[in-house]
Amino acid sequence: MIGVLLLKSLIDYMTRKKITRAIKIIFNFPFYVKKAYKLICRTDESLNYSKGNFENKIIINKAIIVHVSGGLANQMICYKAGRYLSAIKKVPLILDVTFYKETEEGKTNRNFQLIKFPIKYDLLIYDLSILIAIKKDNLIHKLNTKSLKDCNEIIAKIPKEFIDFDLIELNIWSSLAIRKLVDKFAKENVILKEFKLIPEIDLDSQNKDIYKIIKSKRNPVAVHIRRGDFIQNEGGQAVVSTFFISAINKMETLCQDPFFFIFSDDIKWCKTNLTSANLLFVDINDERSGYKDLFLAAQCKHFILTEASTFGHQILELNNKENRIVIKSKEQDKLRNQNS
Repeated sequence: MIGVLLLKSLIDYMTRKKITRAIKIIFNFPFYVKKAYKLICRTDESLNYSKGNFENKIIINKAIIVHVSGGLANQMICYKAGRYLSAIKKVPLILDVTFYKETEEGKTNRNFQLIKFPIKYDLLIYDLSILIAIKKDNLIHKLNTKSLKDCNEIIAKIPKEFIDFDLIELNIWSSLAIRKLVDKFAKENVILKEFKLIPEIDLDSQNKDIYKIIKSKRNPVAVHIRRGDFIQNEGGQAVVSTFFISAINKMETLCQDPFFFIFSDDIKWCKTNLTSANLLFVDINDERSGYKDLFLAAQCKHFILTEASTFGHQILELNNKENRIVIKSKEQDKLRNQNS
C-alpha cells in the first residue's frame, strides 16, 4: 500500500514540474525506479498502511512529521530541524507541505521551493486528505515551543516528551526554537551541501551572468533588503533606507573596490532609494525562483542584511568565506507604521 501512496505522491509532484524536468526523469527512469524501491523498503519498516483505498486507516508507528510553511528560508529551517530530530530518534522523516497546495487562492504567494534542492526525506505529503487521515488515525505529539527553547544549546536538555513519544510533529515555531542546535547539526553533517546549486545546470542564462559578475569582483557585497510583510508586521519590521545607505558607505571604507548586489522582495523600492556607481539590482527572480537569489547572494564575500529576516540568516549559513564583513540592521533601524 505504501508503494501506491508513494506513486500517488510522485504523480502529484510530477504535475508541478516543467516538461524539461519530466524529460530528464524519463531518460533516467531506471535510476528513479531504484531510488523509489529503496525508499519504499526503508520507509515500510515504520509506516504501516491497511489494505484497501486511501480512505482506510493509515497507521504510522514512528516518524518525525514536519509541517513546512512560509518562504524558502523558513522551509530550510523546518527541514533542517526535521533532519536533526529524525536522526536523533532514527525514524523516518515526513514533510507535510499541504500549506502550499491547500491554501485558498490568493491567500499566499508562497511555493515549496525546497524541492528544487536534492533534499532527503522518506515521505512528502501534498494531499490534505492524506494528512487528515494520518492525524485522525494516529496519536501525534506536537512539540511544545517553550519547552524546546531550553535545549537550544545542549542536546541533553531536550525534553523528556521527545524521548517518550514515537510520532512527533513540529512546525516553523518549534523549529526556530532550536535553530542554533539545528544549524550546528546541519554544518557538522554536511546538510548545507544539499542547498548548493550547480551554476552550469541549475541557473538560466540571466542568473549565470549575475554569477559570473559576482565571481569577477574583488569584493562582492550582497545587500538583502526584506520588506513585504515586514512593513505591516508588528507595527513595522522593515528597515529605513538610511540604514542601507549608511551601511553601503561604511562598507566602502572597510574593503577595497566593493561592488554591491541588491537582493530584495521589493526591488522597485530599492531602485528608488539606493544609488551608486558600483551597484547592481538583481531583479530577474521572483517568489518562485527565490532559491536562485539565495544561492547568488551566498556567493558574495561581504554582507549587508536585514537582521530580522530568516532569508538573510540562511545566506550567512550557506556562506563559508573567511574574513567576511557582516553589517546587520538593529532595532533602532526599523521603521514603524510607515510605508517608506
